[in-house]
Amino acid sequence: MPNELRRPLRFLVVEHEPEFRDMFISLLEWRGYGVHAAASGAEALAIMRQHAISVALVAIELPDMSGYEVAATIQAELGGCAPNFIAVSSYHRPIERARAAEAGFMRHLLKPTTPAMLYNTIDTVS
Repeated sequence: MPNELRRPLRFLVVEHEPEFRDMFISLLEWRGYGVHAAASGAEALAIMRQHAISVALVAIELPDMSGYEVAATIQAELGGCAPNFIAVSSYHRPIERARAAEAGFMRHLLKPTTPAMLYNTIDTVS
């Protein structure tokens, strides 16, 4: 059974590059998920404090803070109620993957990505 039929998920896409943000939003909405979007870390923190987010796709490079800082802040505030985090980055070296794992990200998604890669990644954390 497709994941979206098992339980409703609410996503947050945190990406400052509009073309990637819009692509992620479209692909998630096409699959039937509810989606919030943020272009900065501060905006992402505000959304996660106000809404129950299941999965957060967070770009590592943001204009005001790193994606690592976003994940650490929310995990410190929400503890076990924090969303599952997926790091989104143009860099896929082992050091970035390790740093993302240390920051609490469950997976690391390389951009640009394909719909299949996105769906496979979110299916493993939701």
